[in-house]
This record gives sequence, C-alpha cells and structure tokens, in this order.
Amino acid sequence: MATLPWLDAALAAIGLNAGTRVTKVCDDLPVRSALVETGTGRYVVSRQTAEAVVLEQNGSDISLCLLGPGQSGRVAATLSPGNRPTIGKDQIFHPGAQVKKIRDLPPEVRYTIRAPNLAAWTVSLNTATHVWGESDRRNLQLAAALVGKPFVLRRFSAPEAKTRFSAAGIHPGMQLFLAHLTPSDVPHDAICVKGPEQQILLPRRLAGHVYLRLCDVCWSCGACMA
Repeated sequence: MATLPWLDAALAAIGLNAGTRVTKVCDDLPVRSALVETGTGRYVVSRQTAEAVVLEQNGSDISLCLLGPGQSGRVAATLSPGNRPTIGKDQIFHPGAQVKKIRDLPPEVRYTIRAPNLAAWTVSLNTATHVWGESDRRNLQLAAALVGKPFVLRRFSAPEAKTRFSAAGIHPGMQLFLAHLTPSDVPHDAICVKGPEQQILLPRRLAGHVYLRLCDVCWSCGACMA
C-alpha cells in the first residue's frame, strides 16, 4: 500500500493494510501544536508531532491532532521514520503510553533566542520542543519557557536540534533568554483519511507514497472519475 517500508509497517500497525477501504475526508486540514499530559508530566508537542502520533481510543485509532481538549488515548503508532517522534529523554511517545490532550495551542510561532556573545537566533516551535533546560527551578522545554526568563540549556531530545544549536555555537550549560515569539504562516498540508476504525492525518509528503485502487471492478477505465 505504501512505497516506504516504515510507513507501510506503521499503517499496518493500526489496521490499514493493503485491501482496506479508506476515504479521503478532506484536503489541507490545518494542524496546531498542542499541550499534552502523560504519566511523566505536561509537554508541548509541535504540529508535526501531533499529526504523527496515532492513539487508540475506545477501539478506534485517531491522530493526536484530531482529539478534542480533555480527550485521551494510548499510543498505537507513530507515522514517522524509526518510530519517532519522541519527546524527552525517556521517549514518552512509545507504544502503549497514555496521552491526554489538554488543549490546542495558538497558531504556529517562531522562537527568537539570545545567548551571551552571540547574535539573536530564531528556531521553529518543532525545534523548541526538543530543547530541554531549567528555568525558575523547573525542568521544561524551550517551547514552554517564558519570554525574558533565564533558561539554562541541558540537553536535546532530537539529533537535528542538537546539530542546529551546535552549529550556532550554543551548547548545554549555556544560559539563554527567549527574546520574543513571532507568528509564522504554516501551510495546510495535511490530508485526513478515514478507515473502518481509523481517522488519521497524513502530511502530503507521506500521502504521496500511499497508493489506492479506486474501485473493485477496474482502476484504469476512468468511469468513476467522470
């Protein structure tokens, strides 16, 4: 069904196998980042994570971003290479983890950071969710830090974030300040797909790797497209 082996396996994990009847519900669905709660605390998840994590809820599978505030479920799959994304050192988005959505967050923002002797630098919310440190004696993500409060960088939960910060001369142990947040335009590039017991979002870049047969009679005559 999918040309990417890891994607084919992830879809199969939630019952979307070759031969399963699915319906495209809509194109270009807007996706927001979210505040979630697990057994280990509260976390900010980016829209990329919110659409990638699929939860089992009352016998059905649904993308985290499609949950309403206060709803919860257990992680069934992640539609991302290598079973990512993860948040934090202990990979809270592992199969079976209980996740509750607290609320959707405002439209996407970018984070402008200042560090001693370095120029101001801007990163996406997705990157900021993978940067961990201490502020006001609390361990938290940069994405949850308050503007103007000192933030001591401790670690990264994604290698891409570590690479980007290291390239900018920012390393664990440094004290940072969140200077300001800037709204950013985010393309509506997610496709909502519904199966017999599934309702998931697929980023358009992944949907292009999933092939469907239009009907059981013939998928080349074109009659059903007229």
